[in-house]
Amino acid sequence: MNHPIQSDIQRIEQLVAAAADRLPATNIPFAVLPEGSKIHPLEHLLSAPSRLRRDFSTRRIPDFLEYVNQEFRDTESAVFISTTGKTAMAIIDAGSGTDPLWGDHRAILTLEDAPAYQALTELVEKGDLNQRDLIEYLEDWADCVTASKEGSPMTTAKAITGIRKVEINAGAKSMHEEGDFSAKRTRLEEVEIRGAEDMMPDTLVLTSAIYIGTTEQSLHVKIVRGSFGDKPTFRLRIQRLDKNLEAVATEMEARLKDKLTSKRIFIGTAQTRT
Repeated sequence: MNHPIQSDIQRIEQLVAAAADRLPATNIPFAVLPEGSKIHPLEHLLSAPSRLRRDFSTRRIPDFLEYVNQEFRDTESAVFISTTGKTAMAIIDAGSGTDPLWGDHRAILTLEDAPAYQALTELVEKGDLNQRDLIEYLEDWADCVTASKEGSPMTTAKAITGIRKVEINAGAKSMHEEGDFSAKRTRLEEVEIRGAEDMMPDTLVLTSAIYIGTTEQSLHVKIVRGSFGDKPTFRLRIQRLDKNLEAVATEMEARLKDKLTSKRIFIGTAQTRT
């Protein structure tokens, strides 16, 4: 009678022999096991893990730089910066195409929107704004927002006064026309928005960093005027925001290349597949 262990060994040998001619050539280690076999990792019994598995996350550029430089591994590490410059990820054990590593040790930088920029984007996303919305924004961020009309700067106080005095006048004409400074309706009603002509701004310029820790940008914001019923409304549109975001990404690339030991820095994102 065969011993159970010998029977198992013979079964494994038979499986290997049967599969030998059908297995493709590969550089991935493998083992042929009987169906129902279970693998038990023993790493938890070692005095230390076989490799470091860690994600370090921060919102501060200096901390990201310090951590990556401390953990940097020559040609094994790589840094990826998003096209907006808002995020960056360092894969400490990235390896290379010819000598890949597991990519389990990463440092992730996620920048926060600067408060003034965040407040602006919230208004842009809100859509139709009333006079109070626009006035409160100018009051809250008067230190970094300037208003102008047809290219001529004006004081914040003057801009606020112009917004307060916007009125809706209705007449009895049948026509339809839309623009930045008039909105006319059908149904025998003509609606025109009127304000103090020399006081109502048509453009705002926000001078602020887009992300905390980055250089200030000048964001040009168009004020589009409309109406809702008998009340004036406003919409804000950031002009050529993509150019500002591109400038931030370029800045981040230059700063990281200057401060990081690693020179493997790329614009884009990386995702490891298993």
